[in-house]
Amino acid sequence: MSSDKERERVENALVRVHHVAHWLDEAFEIPVIRRRIGFDPIIGLIPTAGDWLTWVPSVYILLEGMRLKLPVSMLGQMAFNIGIDLLVGVVPLIGDLADFGIKANRKNADLMLRHCRAKIDEGKLRFTGDPTTRETSSALTRWTATAFLITCLAALVAIPIALIAWLLSALR
Repeated sequence: MSSDKERERVENALVRVHHVAHWLDEAFEIPVIRRRIGFDPIIGLIPTAGDWLTWVPSVYILLEGMRLKLPVSMLGQMAFNIGIDLLVGVVPLIGDLADFGIKANRKNADLMLRHCRAKIDEGKLRFTGDPTTRETSSALTRWTATAFLITCLAALVAIPIALIAWLLSALR
């Protein structure tokens, strides 16, 4: 596969990630305070389900990072950003207010962009869609690490919710 096609595929992935991050974190401007917000804090106002609904596109950004073969440490940083956004978002009222300021998707998109631009300029970036550049053990490691990170994120939120539900049922 030519490097021009590969570069185009990477650029397309970065554009998709940028659009998802834009809609989640900065699609609208609040006129009075001149702050940008997206659907993440708006949908996050729906108790419990809202934060999980916006978690799905956040994980999509993480998966695109995996497809772009970002280093596992960077995928971990992206997962941490998503986890903080989700963990803070599930706290009633305070989490909803904090969600307006946490821009995890924008941070993750910017991380990807900086990394990919540097790798493209060095001629070192390969896209996993090209069968001639597959590194089975490296790809397996990234898939495993990403699945582990996603599981940890889910557990970070599920465990406190389960504990709260258990405490509430014990008080009745």
